[in-house]
Amino acid sequence: MPNRQALRLVIVGGVSGGMAAATRARRLCETASITVLEAGPYVSYAASGIPYALSGVIAGPDEVLMHPTSLLKARFNIDVYINSEVVDIDRTAKMVTVQRKGVEGSEFYSYDKLILALGASASMLVVPGVDLPRVFSLRTIDDMIAIREHIASHDADTVAVIGGGFIGLEATTNLTLMGLKVTLLEAASHVYALADAEMVGPVHAELRRCGVNLLLDESVVAIVEGAGDGAGIRPLSVTTACGNKFAADLVIMAVGVQPRTALAFAAGLKIGKLGVSFNEHLQTSDPDIYAVGDMTESEHLVTDRPTSGALAGPASRQGRMAADNVWGRNVVWRGNVGTSICQVFSMTIASTGLSVHTAEALGFNVEWVTIHPPNHVTYYPESWPMTLRVVFDRDIGLILGAQVTGLEGVDKRIDVLATCIQAAMTMHDLEHLELSYAPQYSSAKGPINMAGFVGGNVVDGNVRILHPEDLANLTDDWELVDVRSDEDFFEGHLRGAINVPLERLRGSAKALIDQAKRILLYSEVGYRGYLAYRILDQTGRDVYNLDGGYKSVVQSRVHLPHDMATRRIRGCKKESGVP
Repeated sequence: MPNRQALRLVIVGGVSGGMAAATRARRLCETASITVLEAGPYVSYAASGIPYALSGVIAGPDEVLMHPTSLLKARFNIDVYINSEVVDIDRTAKMVTVQRKGVEGSEFYSYDKLILALGASASMLVVPGVDLPRVFSLRTIDDMIAIREHIASHDADTVAVIGGGFIGLEATTNLTLMGLKVTLLEAASHVYALADAEMVGPVHAELRRCGVNLLLDESVVAIVEGAGDGAGIRPLSVTTACGNKFAADLVIMAVGVQPRTALAFAAGLKIGKLGVSFNEHLQTSDPDIYAVGDMTESEHLVTDRPTSGALAGPASRQGRMAADNVWGRNVVWRGNVGTSICQVFSMTIASTGLSVHTAEALGFNVEWVTIHPPNHVTYYPESWPMTLRVVFDRDIGLILGAQVTGLEGVDKRIDVLATCIQAAMTMHDLEHLELSYAPQYSSAKGPINMAGFVGGNVVDGNVRILHPEDLANLTDDWELVDVRSDEDFFEGHLRGAINVPLERLRGSAKALIDQAKRILLYSEVGYRGYLAYRILDQTGRDVYNLDGGYKSVVQSRVHLPHDMATRRIRGCKKESGVP
């Protein structure tokens, strides 16, 4: 290894992972040569803030620039070159070839250690019309500036956003805030594919409440220029596989990203199915070359299988760790759990680990519980309901994943649950977590503890549950029993259910239940159903409780027999107590 004090470190890519590596490297060694080569015109910017800079929630492009190149030189003594694309890596000579924008010929930089942090590029559908000038992606500052200028110069009024992932949802939210009429087209049955379909119902409702024309199961097959109006303006026409057509003044393509692996592939580095491969020290198949961020494939902590890339947080940590390992600090990358969060107008949705459908597809013995706690105690003002789902191993209760939606408090809960997954905790561990409490922040028995109580009961056999999606498979030998109040039952219930309020269950009302049938109990959010379960189970009845209660049925929009849920619920009822 070369003299560490005179080491030449070259970093390709100047956004989160690359700049984290560069600044960490300088903190570790004052005398090393550190060079950052960035193909674009900006370095050290917050890519996650771009949709918000588009709408003006963040003032503009300057606000997402974390460090200007002059400051990087003055503060860290890092040589940063923008508009400088690395086009070749000579691993034998340990040299990279650079083509600088607007400059003829090539430049060459020698390295002792090389860190690749090229990120990912926006994916584009392979359909006619994607190359039209009014079809944009939204991933870079230049993309954002081009969209803003087009809207202003063409007096654009309508926009079609294709794709309901992070970027599509954030673009939809911010374009709507700008006053545009947005059509959001998603090829799948629900947006935010990281979550289960049943958890995304509130997000769909929020999009529509805010005026978005949300179209699901709509695959785009073509984008063409429509007929001009009297002023000669020719709107775009977006055509779907179903034959539907939607006019728009511009189109935002938000169908995912592709890792930038071409440079690494040309250099003969090992490429996995999802990106550049690295070992636990972030070294590629060449030990003198490291790779970080979206261009890589990492190991998922829960599945032990490769997963694609990393968001800004993991990418930044990887950059720091790569620099540590360049200087021999032997830091090990532990893998990803895939924690993410997205704001959709007033609603927030977040996920970590595995969803139910992913865990089932991978062969896990899966169970899950869904609860609807308030973000803090209901007697304190501004209390809002959340929906929280925890996915776990049916036998031992090991936590596999979690999802949360709500108006407030979502970020706090998903971060706790992500930490629990990384610590290999179980549902019983959630029961014992000591978390902060004051009326304006949580409840004495907070949402995480409550999920542990419910899930722990399932693992221990204190309750058997069915899920809303199981309702479609119920046969005639089941009795549906609604244990809410008469008033709640009148306002809306599952078709075919009988009403036996919990408070009358121990008395003569119990006789209303067909003794020959299996019983599925439900209440508003599941708690009163659980209390009724404990009463009937101890009489020897074959009884189950509906996970998440009536609210989950209505909120999830699951496929049920025709008109099974007779009416929409009015809102989240207050059910307190400990399962």
